[in-house]
Order: sequence, then C-alpha cells, then structure tokens
Amino acid sequence: MRILRRTLASPLFKNLLSLSAIKGFDYIVPLILIPFLFRTLGVEMFGLVYFAQAFIGYFMAFTQFGFNFYTTHYIASNISDAQKTREAFWSVISAKLAFAAAAFAAMAAIVFRFEAFHAHREVYFLYFGIVVGEALFPSWFFQAVEKMKFITYITLSARTLTMVPMFFVVRGPEDVWIPPLCYSLGSLLSGAIGIAVAHIKFGMAFRFAGIGQIWKHIRGSSPFALVNFCNTLQAESGTFLLGLVGGNAATGVYSAARKLVDAYNAVIQPIQIAMYPYMIKRKNLGLFWKIFFAASAASAVFATIAIAFAPLIIDLFYNTPSREIIDAMRIIMLKSYATIPAILLGFPLIGAIKSNSIVIKTSVWTSVFYVCLVFGLYFCGAISVYSVAAVAVLAEYALLTQRLFIIRGREFRAK
Repeated sequence: MRILRRTLASPLFKNLLSLSAIKGFDYIVPLILIPFLFRTLGVEMFGLVYFAQAFIGYFMAFTQFGFNFYTTHYIASNISDAQKTREAFWSVISAKLAFAAAAFAAMAAIVFRFEAFHAHREVYFLYFGIVVGEALFPSWFFQAVEKMKFITYITLSARTLTMVPMFFVVRGPEDVWIPPLCYSLGSLLSGAIGIAVAHIKFGMAFRFAGIGQIWKHIRGSSPFALVNFCNTLQAESGTFLLGLVGGNAATGVYSAARKLVDAYNAVIQPIQIAMYPYMIKRKNLGLFWKIFFAASAASAVFATIAIAFAPLIIDLFYNTPSREIIDAMRIIMLKSYATIPAILLGFPLIGAIKSNSIVIKTSVWTSVFYVCLVFGLYFCGAISVYSVAAVAVLAEYALLTQRLFIIRGREFRAK
C-alpha cells in the first residue's frame, strides 16, 4: 500500500495521468469526428482535408525545428536558474514565430504558383493557423518543469470549444473549409492560453530575446531539427505523394485507414513525453523496462484484435464495407507491433542514457530509407494506397531493428 501511495504521488505518474487525458481525448474524438467528416464531406473532400494537413505538416515541422527536444532538456537541466529559464522561454517563442512567418511566405508562394493548390487555396490558408498556434504553445516548457497538467487543462478546453462545433456546422462537401478553420482556432487558443499560464504561474514575464540568445537555441536545436523533419517526411510524404498522383479520393481512403491507426498509436505518446525528462534526471532503468514490456505487450494484443476485427471496425466507424479501407487498415496496423517499442527505446532510453545524437541518426536513416522507397514508387508509377501503407510498415521495423541493435550494451541493463 505504501508503494502504491508513493507511486500515485510521484511526478512521473501525475504527468502520465495528465498526458493520458489529452491523448484519451485525441483518441476518442478522432474516432467520432473523422468518421463524421468522412460521411458528411464525402471521400474526395475528406481526402482534401487530410492532403492539406499533410502539406501543412511540412511547415509545422520547420516551425517546430528541434526546440521541443532541445529546450525541454535545457530547461530541465537548468530548472533552478530562473534567468536562464526565462531567457530560453522567450528566445524559443521568438525563434518559432520567426520561423512561422518564413513558413507562411513559402506556403503562400506554393499555393499561388501551382494550380493544384490554388484551386482550394482557402483550405491551405485556414489550416496555417495550427502552425502559428504550435509556435506559441509552450508544451516543451511544461514538460521540462514536469507540470504537464497544464497541457491537459489548456489543450482539452481549447479543443473542445473549437472541435465540437464541427458536428453542428459541417453539413456537406461545400463546408470543407470549416475543419481547417476549427483546427486552427483550437491551436491558436491553446497557444495564447499557454503563454498566459507560463507568465502567471511560472514567472515567465515578457522580455525581448537578444539575437545571441535566439541563435544559441537555434544552434542547439539544429541536430533535433533534422530528426523532427525526417519524422515529418516519414509521416506525411506518403499521403502527400498519394494525393498528387491518385487525387483526393485515394488520399481519402488512405487517410480513413491511417487516422484510425494513428489514434490507436497516440496512446503511447504520453509515456514517451513524460519518460524523457524523468529519465534524464533519474535514469531509473528498472522502472523503464517494466513500463516498456507492459506497454509493448498491451499494444501487441490490441493490434492483433484490431486486425482480426477490421471489417467490423470500418463498418462501425465509417458505415461502409469498403474493402480498400479494410485492407489498408490491416496493413498499416502491422506498424503497431514495432511503433511502441521503437518510440520508447528512442529518446526516453537511448537519448537519456547514452546520446541524443544516436537516436537522431536512427531516425534520419529510417526516414532516408522510407523516402527512397516512397519516391521510388512515385517515379516508377507504382504508388497506391497499398504500396504506401506497406512502405510505412517496413520503415517502422527498420527503425526498431536499429534501436534494438544499439541497446545491447550493459549500460542499458537494470541494476
């Protein structure tokens, strides 16, 4: 009983609980919202929404740069120095807003230059609000100080206020502009409230960040920027290229299958986010391996059930017996056997115990492998819903294989 009370009172458990609430929301809402949008917008406009989301994802990655990793580590390591923490906070916010401005200029140039984008320009411009909102929201700060409950309160409130109205105002394909608008408003609201909470609760009073300080954090984040952008290439390039080749209908089929799998895999993210700063400070390998094996086993069981009952799941959520969506979901779900262990072996273990650069290299090589395969399909005219799904699975197992090879050393064993 004493051990249970100590566990429930630990910062790690509280942070896991807070982040699990967000991911629970992220898990439940897509299971309701995405099928609703699929049925209401139709497969083609549904595909456009998620093609645009993939496109905007590149600009999001550019704006995030590597701050979410580097600054979390920096602040967690200098938490007792109020001046360094405040300087880091405003340096990163300033840098991300500058990157967001550059990203907007690049996006506008592409949208007005190419007819494929210009035809639905309002969707892309309305979606860009999520980039600005992400630049403002200091989730990395709340992670570093291990107060993730604020991420929960802010995110759930903002998303509820902006996403729930979609069920009442989206009535048909002509309302395709409403989901991007709602997503952007939720992101902007989260960002504004996050800045206010950091100022009021943690003394992050506004101060102009010097060029030298901003450059220091840009330079420190640059190795992480590569892994972040590589992850985005791996996550979004398949959807993006499929949309260019197969059109919005193919994107709609692929996205319908992928979003259900992504919602399932999102459950693991609270553990990764909470474990990283925890392992940096405490390096508790015994606890890590218990969480690792429990999470991996649970994931394998649920993935097997999802594959077996894929027709029932697709019919339940999308109200369609589409064989293409069912088969695509089954293929993509094979990733789940590797996703959980690969993520946990990354920054929470290898990054905290050995070196972040090693984690970065594994992600970069995996992304190179994925991009070569998917662009190979593109240039060979072999890109399709199934081939893109299969390449995503191969890349996930390539990542896991690399990280399993790295952890053979004694330093990763629990004492």
